[in-house]
Amino acid sequence: MAPKNPATSIRKEEFDLKTLLQGHPAAIIKGKFSFTFKDQYIDSLPFINDKNKCVELTHYSSDDEKYNEKNKPRLKLRIGNSVKTFYIVYDKNRRQKIGNWMTRTKSGHYPKGFFSVTQAKEEFKRLVSDAEKINPEKWKYQSFTLRTYLLEHYKNDRENKSNKRNSLIPVTDKTIREISSAFEPWLDLKLSEFNEDHPVIFKKYWQNKETPITSETMRKYYSLLNSLFNMCVTCTYLPKNKIDRHIFLFPRNPKRPVTTYTDPTNEVVEFIFDEDTPGGGDSKIIVATMFLCGARNSEIYRNTSNNFNINDRSIRIPEHISKNKAARIVAIESDSYWNYVAKYKTLKSLSDREGELMFPCCREAKAPHVTSSLYQKTWQAVKKEFNFPKIGRLYDARHTFAKKALESGVPIQDLSKITGHSLETLMNYYIDNNISQATREKLRSATNSNAAIKVQQETNFPPSVNSLYESYVRRCIKKNIKYELSTFVQEMKDLGDQNQLNAEQIFWLKEML
Repeated sequence: MAPKNPATSIRKEEFDLKTLLQGHPAAIIKGKFSFTFKDQYIDSLPFINDKNKCVELTHYSSDDEKYNEKNKPRLKLRIGNSVKTFYIVYDKNRRQKIGNWMTRTKSGHYPKGFFSVTQAKEEFKRLVSDAEKINPEKWKYQSFTLRTYLLEHYKNDRENKSNKRNSLIPVTDKTIREISSAFEPWLDLKLSEFNEDHPVIFKKYWQNKETPITSETMRKYYSLLNSLFNMCVTCTYLPKNKIDRHIFLFPRNPKRPVTTYTDPTNEVVEFIFDEDTPGGGDSKIIVATMFLCGARNSEIYRNTSNNFNINDRSIRIPEHISKNKAARIVAIESDSYWNYVAKYKTLKSLSDREGELMFPCCREAKAPHVTSSLYQKTWQAVKKEFNFPKIGRLYDARHTFAKKALESGVPIQDLSKITGHSLETLMNYYIDNNISQATREKLRSATNSNAAIKVQQETNFPPSVNSLYESYVRRCIKKNIKYELSTFVQEMKDLGDQNQLNAEQIFWLKEML
């Protein structure tokens, strides 16, 4: 007997499941509001025409007890006056919308937000699996808005939890302000409501702002928020970072030419240390250091006295003030520089005690050290004396150092360690047509030899890495493609991003990157 066509809508008090499904003798009904969900059964159920009222039904499964267990998540169908909506109910205090029911289509395509029974069951199982990854005590964080988590909890989490690369890197107040400003329209959105569509929405929002935002800046903003959601996953507030893996939407800016200064560095340094040149001892040392070793300005003025080693003629840049969070040592071969540094330390009564700032701020300020405003008088005097371009920045002294070092034959690997630049950056920005072809070939050979050094380390893989590498090689041989260490490292990096590496593998990967 064919099912009868039900009334389009009825009152809630008239809703009787057995009566409404009597045309479906195979339907399994358990109680007044529970039955086995199938598309044809749901299609037979009318809407509820009472204002602000609905009927909520529970899925009963005869072959999968997961759906029927008490005190466990349940799949629900809520019928209102115009839509039939699937929900997952975790407990009496937590529920989440899955999507609206829609009868099966011939093409198998469903608009976004619409589900057949089969699709709703698949989504239900996925959500249950995700929920099992979350500590029940931390469910409250999912209902936090971005504003609440960002301003009240994020800083504490970053101080106490390692990131996905197993590094403990606290977040600064500046970063929190940047996130608040860049994502202002979404500050009151719940953490659990962000999804894979939001990166595209972010991009459109930034592109339509009155003040243009570069792709590089968009990339930075996205990365800051992505790190926040990665931390939520690490802390098990969320089962998954849904905005992850969308960095491709924000490509880096195309290669730009760098500004460099052609005057001999020793002449510039002599002028800086001349007693008639404006500026105090601290500002002169900062400017001279930029020209002599190519360090970043903040890596100098935030440094401590004990890291300026007069005997060794070197400066140590600790990881907490380095842009790439890696400590390094830079050498400075200049007698006049170290003589001036020695006099400055004596004059300021600076010791080599751990933590004593080389350039302490002498006035009340947010930071205990000086900032970039200190050296402006000295820098402007240098620009005027050597006729540097008006748009020139002191930071371009870093570019100048890198360019001259390469032209002088400094190996590119050593320069990478000195400046903190990646090999890719050095190749992109400091090797151009002003350098002879012979030098260019030498540098490229140096880059290739660096890769070869890593290849030779293959036989020294830790056991857990070696097993993955052997599997990777077998896959390549089977597909008749060339296997390369760089490709394997990228695969390991992807596994790390998915939190699928153990401590030994993470340590090896950090050494290779």
